[in-house]
Amino acid sequence: MYKYPTPDMPIRVIMRTDDGQIHHLEAIEHEGGIWIVNKWLPTTYGNTRRPARIIRVDKLAHDFVSDLFGKGERVYTIRDPLPRGVLDGATWPQLTPPLQVEEEPDLLVRNTR
Repeated sequence: MYKYPTPDMPIRVIMRTDDGQIHHLEAIEHEGGIWIVNKWLPTTYGNTRRPARIIRVDKLAHDFVSDLFGKGERVYTIRDPLPRGVLDGATWPQLTPPLQVEEEPDLLVRNTR
């Protein structure tokens, strides 16, 4: 059974990877935390999509910068770089807390666009 996370406003995370690239990513609330979504999968359930992979970022060192772009979004910045392999899902070193990754979680998210 799919679950529907329902944040009160969209969430955006600004972070960099260990290769120096800066990323602006969508995020969702799930299991009491903030999780970035780097890729979405289509669904057959109407106006919804599914995350291919989610990465929990609220347990990493971060700052809340409110509505940075004036778009009604909650915006967080992650202080330390994330390994590029973790973001891409290609390969990554053994994950140690606080880094958590879930592959294809049973979540459906309503499209807001």
